[in-house]
Amino acid sequence: MKKQIQDPYWTDDSKTQCVCQFKYENGEVLVATIQNTPDDEDNNPDWDQLLEEHTIKSISENTETKLKNRDTVELDEIIRTKSEREKKKNEDIFQAKIDVFQIEEIKESKDRAMKAKIRKSKSLTEVIAYASILIQNEIK
Repeated sequence: MKKQIQDPYWTDDSKTQCVCQFKYENGEVLVATIQNTPDDEDNNPDWDQLLEEHTIKSISENTETKLKNRDTVELDEIIRTKSEREKKKNEDIFQAKIDVFQIEEIKESKDRAMKAKIRKSKSLTEVIAYASILIQNEIK
């Protein structure tokens, strides 16, 4: 069955192996790795077809594009993960503040300054520390 080689890119700097897609007449697409044969052997027919359909320069350009896209995707993933962690941290702090204000001693405390410190806390440690101080002051 006749095939067309699409989207080839080098697997390393030696430019003796590439990954590509074989697109067959029936519409089937397979991902394949093509490697050149040693100089003393007959050429791999897929390698010959690759070089008939694509230039080394075009394969190299496609490789560069794929590497840039991969780096962009990885950077986007790092940013997304960091953003999700920050959001989760803030949600946890918010929930801790809600939970702290459900404690009877804090709920009924008249110490507005300490309650404000709890509300303005930027970390779980601050929430817990200020809540502990307020409870101690209320128990005395």
